[in-house]
Amino acid sequence: MKAVNGITIDANTRVKVLLDTNQTQVIDALVKLNKNFSKLKSPILRNLIARRVTIAEACKIANCKIDDFLKSMEKIGFKASFGAEHILIEDALLSQQQPNKLTIDFSRQTKVTELDVRPYLENDTDPLNVILKSIKQLAEGDRLKLINNFEPTPLIALLDSQGYMHHVDSIAEDHVITWFEKNLQNIPASCGSAASGNFRPRRNLHMEQGKYNRR
Repeated sequence: MKAVNGITIDANTRVKVLLDTNQTQVIDALVKLNKNFSKLKSPILRNLIARRVTIAEACKIANCKIDDFLKSMEKIGFKASFGAEHILIEDALLSQQQPNKLTIDFSRQTKVTELDVRPYLENDTDPLNVILKSIKQLAEGDRLKLINNFEPTPLIALLDSQGYMHHVDSIAEDHVITWFEKNLQNIPASCGSAASGNFRPRRNLHMEQGKYNRR
């Protein structure tokens, strides 16, 4: 491992940089900060998350403050760069869920493709290509129901840039449903096939938790 002392990090530093420096020490410190970082103990999740997300994005996934993350890294020898831009970055990440953003209209019935990637993760397989293939196969106005064990922040950012709306429902600690739908502003809410057996309004999501709580 590289020496930690002298390495400067900030909100835009990729988590991979930290782990490449001292994986064991970094993971132990982060788990102590927030138990959600225990996912980094899994080789496949560590590979998926670390090389794709920045400290700011990792904090959003784990639901912790950027400054708290940086302070925990300072304790093990990193040199942290604090600044007002951290607040701007956090606000930008949170804005993905703000009301002024276009959101999925679950009252509009449409075809839903369900993809549970947890078995891929359990077998140490990166599911990204499978997810992107499912996205490409969606017809306009259809939805992808992605079942995962964490919020896929990098994927959300990628698809957002391609015109997809999203909605995240955290059912349990290791059960997160992320919905994706192509932005179709011209489709009235009343349109859609009422015969679609896959349609499920959002209001019933938590009523049906038991049905979807597969581990």
